[in-house]
Amino acid sequence: MGTCALCGRKSPIISNVIGVCAECLRNRGAEALRIAHQPHAKYRLTLGLPLNPPRVEGGARCNICVNNCVIPDNGRGFCGVWFSEKGFLKTATDINSFIGHYYFDPLPTNCVATPVCPASTGKGYPKYARKPQG
Repeated sequence: MGTCALCGRKSPIISNVIGVCAECLRNRGAEALRIAHQPHAKYRLTLGLPLNPPRVEGGARCNICVNNCVIPDNGRGFCGVWFSEKGFLKTATDINSFIGHYYFDPLPTNCVATPVCPASTGKGYPKYARKPQG
């Protein structure tokens, strides 16, 4: 049973990780999101991942996903897979290798599949999306 940190409502559908109820997320947006993003940020820090997509002037530009990171030298992109070394993008492997990277995010707000997800592209209408692709 979770308890909303803002309104005090108790419910089995309130996530203990997120800490706020859906009603507060709808009606008290900025305040509720500030609370809801805390576990997300804490978890990313334990993995050595940036809290937001980096946008460092003069960094290595990564256009592989929609985050469009500009990664500082010796820094990691938002995904954690790509890093910058002397202005060039690198991965932990070479071109003939596979890198499998994942982490459990208790608040999944940075979906890397957004460009191809049926829910966000509209291709999944009406089952997975609110409106058709267009």
